[in-house]
Amino acid sequence: MTPAAAPDVFGRATTRLVALFTAVVVLLVVASGVFMYLTVKSNISDVAQGHGGESENGLESELATRSISRLRWQLVALDGVIIVAVGSLGYWYARRTLHPIRELFGAQKRFVADASHELRTPLAIMKADFEVALCGEGDPAAASALRGEGTGVVATAWSGESDPAAAPPSGGERAAAPVSEESAELREAVYSGLEEVDRMSAIVDDLLTLSRIDAHQEELRFATVDLTRLVCDTAEDMRTIGGGARVAVAVTAPSGAVTATADAAHLERALRNVVRNAIEHSTPGGSVSVALTATPDEAAVRVTDQGAGIATADLEHVFDRFYRGDSPRSREGGSGLGLAIARWIVERHGGHITATSTQGQGTTMALHLPLAGPR
Repeated sequence: MTPAAAPDVFGRATTRLVALFTAVVVLLVVASGVFMYLTVKSNISDVAQGHGGESENGLESELATRSISRLRWQLVALDGVIIVAVGSLGYWYARRTLHPIRELFGAQKRFVADASHELRTPLAIMKADFEVALCGEGDPAAASALRGEGTGVVATAWSGESDPAAAPPSGGERAAAPVSEESAELREAVYSGLEEVDRMSAIVDDLLTLSRIDAHQEELRFATVDLTRLVCDTAEDMRTIGGGARVAVAVTAPSGAVTATADAAHLERALRNVVRNAIEHSTPGGSVSVALTATPDEAAVRVTDQGAGIATADLEHVFDRFYRGDSPRSREGGSGLGLAIARWIVERHGGHITATSTQGQGTTMALHLPLAGPR
């Protein structure tokens, strides 16, 4: 079960241009037609009645009536032909006007997709290298330093030499340091690099997802899902991320199962994106609450943080791709893609996502989902 693909933005733009162009012409045509009809009708009536006098012959009056009726239908037919011609011309002109923009937009989407695919390989290699270094499968001396083993000194750990008795470096070369200090610095650098690789990989995955969305290739597979279990499991997994940021994640849900027709994997991703966003914009020591409520027809998942909040002018744009408002919240990390993907997933489920916020008090993101799935 897959809902219909989202309408093409260029299709909507073409429709709006044609509608505007046609509406203007229709107004002019109808106005001129009505004016012509009233004018000619008045002239025919005057002639039939002898310039304002009483009709001297019933035949003249009948002929006048027929002429006016024929004129009315001729004007209606002429207006119809003009409207159809103008609509066709407007459609052709709108498509011709939007064609260069469509080509540029398509080239941009292809570039994003190709670049994302090309970035996955080097990122995977970098991650593997970092993990090999942490596992100690590389250079024995470096692995020993990473594990904090040994009690001597490493005089040239960064220059490729491995003889502990070698002469200390001179000039601008790195000075000798105890293994414990070197190992701590090296471990920190490797862990930091690994975190950055994971972050970049997540951004690349988001870009690939958006590319598939734009190409209508991201498919959802709907089945019966227990939202209570999905929300609780997702919140439990996100506690690890919250713990690293010193942000508590609390969850409240009905005691019984709340079943819905949904794609569990995509819905979990949407919820993860929203909860991660709340954690990233919470202050250390704060908390994020995840609450599931249900009615006979709809379920709602509300994610509330205690961060700085969102400005009113930015609220309507928080789900736009790459949007970053001029506020402290917008400068606290994130790629600006997670909420856009979450909105697409929720809307493909037939629901909607909203954001409410009070600056200085926090933000609430609400995911509203129909239990019966998309219509």
